[in-house]
Amino acid sequence: MGRLWHSLILYLYHPLFAQVPIESMIKARQSDYYRVLGECDKEGKSSRFIQFSLEVTLEALREIEQPIDRMSGSDRVEAARIALGSALFSRKDYWARYPGISSATASRDLKRAVTDKVLEVEHAKALTRYRFT
Repeated sequence: MGRLWHSLILYLYHPLFAQVPIESMIKARQSDYYRVLGECDKEGKSSRFIQFSLEVTLEALREIEQPIDRMSGSDRVEAARIALGSALFSRKDYWARYPGISSATASRDLKRAVTDKVLEVEHAKALTRYRFT
């Protein structure tokens, strides 16, 4: 549950953290995770846990092979699918997830996903909303 909260808090800070494998990094260091939690419990302080969390976050960021803005359109769409689930979203919402891409690139990503039947469209023109199929 702690891994989920860690990922959720970072995602709420910035949606780009949806692409960072924090949960798997923490799981890989599970024995350290529980050891640090035990030490913090004994000391009554959380500083070691915060340090551990920051180290794991940095390690997870280093695991990303390519910068987010150099991801392929299909990779961006798949990451958005994971983060957004079945929620309705606009092109602007999608674009906000990837500040390194242009508005035109966001539009192309979405158009391709609709063509590939990964997304369905609701409404039209300025009110267009998307939902993953």
